[in-house]
Amino acid sequence: MKKLFFAALCLMSAMSIQAQMTKVKVAYNPGDTVIYHSTEKQTLDAPTGGKVETTSNYDQIIVVKAKNDKGYVLEVKTTNIESDKEAGLEAMMEGLLQKLCADVAIEVQTDADGKLIEILNASDVVAKAFGNMEKVLSGIEASKPEMKQLIENAKADVAQKMLNQDVLMNKLFLDEASPLALNGKTLMTGMLESVEKDMGLKFNHLYTVTDKGKTVNVNSKMNLSRDELKALVLEQVKKNAPDQYEMIAQNIEMVLSSGMVKMESNGNDTYTFNDKGWVEKIVSDTNQDIMGAKVSSTGEQVIKYKNF
Repeated sequence: MKKLFFAALCLMSAMSIQAQMTKVKVAYNPGDTVIYHSTEKQTLDAPTGGKVETTSNYDQIIVVKAKNDKGYVLEVKTTNIESDKEAGLEAMMEGLLQKLCADVAIEVQTDADGKLIEILNASDVVAKAFGNMEKVLSGIEASKPEMKQLIENAKADVAQKMLNQDVLMNKLFLDEASPLALNGKTLMTGMLESVEKDMGLKFNHLYTVTDKGKTVNVNSKMNLSRDELKALVLEQVKKNAPDQYEMIAQNIEMVLSSGMVKMESNGNDTYTFNDKGWVEKIVSDTNQDIMGAKVSSTGEQVIKYKNF
């Protein structure tokens, strides 16, 4: 009797787990076209006081260009980028890579499930993004001459670390909530995934699958050890304030213990899928505390046009 009861529990548990699993697979057809409209509202509480609120929006056009032996070729273009204000260097730098790739047609190869494999025209995208970078950062420098050195450092940093295929694909499509981010993944409620993003920041993603796989929630939390935070702080000081590096390095334990250096980030992204596996809508909510600067943002990406 006990054996039968245990077997029944195992069967029920297996059925429960299976019901909470989903494979994100998109039914692409050549010629399919979808336009997403994205809106984000962001509030910045600066450590020196004051509050800055911005609203930005853009469109992302995804076209299925062809089917091949590997899967599908998609063309992705971000356009109509707008912001209600340009509030300081931090706000200007936010979403910089999207601005650099504005109106640039990016061709990506996917597998049969829609998972991104590579950017096919990476060299062309990098060349155009580099040209746009010079224009964007030169414009910032003209309006903020006192930040010339910081902007020069930013130029070198962007060129070195961001303008290559892997970083472009991660930052444009995978690191943040996007219509292509989950393609090809097999997800289960309670599944925990460790993700490393730019600057070596590590996050834990916790997944919850509901509505028979039609809804997926991704809870994201920064996960840095004390040693990793120490290394990150010293790296940033060495790059942006080298004259203060020795002093900070000698007193780094005291600085960390003071609580003045804090890096926290928590976010929730809820994906809703339609019957063809395309993302119908993404709703995002993020809160960050980065060294005293508190940023909260809410956003939505929703289909405003599709031809199927």
